[in-house]
Amino acid sequence: MNYPYYRQSSCFQAASLVICCSRQFPVQFGARAFQVQNMPLAISTEKVDSVVVATLKGTILAGSDTDTLMKRVTELLDAGETRIVFDLGQLNYADSTGIGTLLRLASAAARKGAAIKLANLTQRIHDVLQTTRLCEVFAIFDGADKAMASFASGP
Repeated sequence: MNYPYYRQSSCFQAASLVICCSRQFPVQFGARAFQVQNMPLAISTEKVDSVVVATLKGTILAGSDTDTLMKRVTELLDAGETRIVFDLGQLNYADSTGIGTLLRLASAAARKGAAIKLANLTQRIHDVLQTTRLCEVFAIFDGADKAMASFASGP
């Protein structure tokens, strides 16, 4: 198969997983393609009862995006927050470093007696977590409300 987009953006395909090394790239799947836009990560937080809901919008890519996320969640953990929900419904893309950052944050939270749960995963993020079997590591919910309610029954 000829994938000129992959060569131009330093990407390669292994089975059905596409691995790319640029911040903006077209990915071809049969007759359809999608474009990941270079949108820096924006984080908004809201405290509902005893749960902090962090809405992530844009992308989580190696560099400033992962640094921003680590810093913000570390601040929450240092402030004594123990119940955090990441609403990923507006997250366009996360590279391997971004997924690794989510995993590191979940581990850091567990060490402090806190828990991080994921809600509203996009199909792309869900597929990555499924492929890497991280769906078994994270508590994943269809909506932020369901994730918040799950804290009532324990971490």
